Amino acid sequence: MEKTKMVREKPCGGAISVKAKHLLGLSFTAIVEDEINRLSLTHGLSDPLEISLDFPWLTWWKESALTSFWWSRL
Repeated sequence: MEKTKMVREKPCGGAISVKAKHLLGLSFTAIVEDEINRLSLTHGLSDPLEISLDFPWLTWWKESALTSFWWSRL
């Protein structure tokens, strides 16, 4: 949650890991924008290591949606 209103969306806000989501015990379904279950790691942009999971390991949403979500629970 931000203390003040941001001028624009923060690119670093709005993601949570599966473990953190589980620990919080809340459903974020209403604000989910995307779920990530594939990852490509490279060194020097060559020889990628591709990782795919059967479940999303990261959930992504707009930071403003998360702020509204938290305020609605206060």
